[in-house]
Amino acid sequence: MKNIFPFFGVLLLFVFASSCKEVDEDTTNINKLLDEDNYKSYFKGEEKSATDQYVEDSPKYASDEYESGEDVQKIKQYIRSGNFAAVIEMNNLNSDESKYYTGIAYYCLMKRRDRFSPSKLVAYRDKAVALLEEVGKQGNPTSLRTRALLWYAMALHLNYSDLRNNRIALGALQKVQRELKGTDVYDDSYLVAALIYTKMGWYVQARKHYRALKTIKSTDGRVWDPEDKVYYSPTQAAEVGLERVRKICYPE
Repeated sequence: MKNIFPFFGVLLLFVFASSCKEVDEDTTNINKLLDEDNYKSYFKGEEKSATDQYVEDSPKYASDEYESGEDVQKIKQYIRSGNFAAVIEMNNLNSDESKYYTGIAYYCLMKRRDRFSPSKLVAYRDKAVALLEEVGKQGNPTSLRTRALLWYAMALHLNYSDLRNNRIALGALQKVQRELKGTDVYDDSYLVAALIYTKMGWYVQARKHYRALKTIKSTDGRVWDPEDKVYYSPTQAAEVGLERVRKICYPE
């Protein structure tokens, strides 16, 4: 009998390579999420790998681009200093802005897996996602809404591997891309979407978003890459991302 193993080896290689071909995925359900009536909360969690230093340094977390009340300014100061528990103790949910920053505080506490019990982490997670989603749907001003949508999507992406939650995350990001252009997280939305598409194995869409990221005129000149936990220029982030996809599709 002839040795058939070489044949099967070639066949497996072909099947794997085919999964990385330029084939469009079905985005029907994603697009439905962009309709206001269908933009619902099917989620229950969140996680993100941005460091606490990102919270302290990033204008995309604690922006002063619009006037804030005294209480909100205090919340921002607590967040910049990493005193997230103090924000929770304030329990100030009187405005969209205070809800957003309180959601961020819960978000950051939720990341500290070595400090809290699983039940406490779940509670922080659920609070963060609920607040970020609420502000992302109806928050004012627009720049606040876009930041909430970004971190809501990031939370779902890094906390879930199932198709449903990641499609919801993509719907939130597409809402930024389609309706909220020119905001300070518009470029970040393409990077996070590309990361989600890569995780789901939809490499065509991942490449498209990385390539689009190269052409975007960024308002602040940088995006946060949660994979490497560093700031990149949009072009650098795109190049790094495309190389990641290449290594997955064509491992050496």
